[in-house]
Amino acid sequence: MSELGSYIKELRKKMGLSLGKVAQSTGFSRSYIYYIEEEKKKPNPTLLRKLAELYRVRPDDLFVRAGYLPGPLSESAEERLRHLSRQFEAVFLDNLAGLNEEGRRELEQYLEYISSKERYRKT
Repeated sequence: MSELGSYIKELRKKMGLSLGKVAQSTGFSRSYIYYIEEEKKKPNPTLLRKLAELYRVRPDDLFVRAGYLPGPLSESAEERLRHLSRQFEAVFLDNLAGLNEEGRRELEQYLEYISSKERYRKT
């Protein structure tokens, strides 16, 4: 993780939110969020999406900082695609059967986001 914990802690403080309020808003425990801010745990993708919405930042920024996506300028497009494919398998396919309806919707939305971002680059 690339200083993700300190970054989300800074965002939380800038918005004047307590750990309890973030926990309440995201549905994750206060202690889990604390451990993420202290970089003792890696956040799951669902929490990252909820934090991005709460803190009004781009989800892909949090995904890059968490190591789920490669940085935008660090790799060629082909390498990035291979990396994304491996990450997709590791994070989503192993857990697809266990996703609830909300998780499936979030996955669908994120994949559409990536797809639309790529279409925009090609124009």
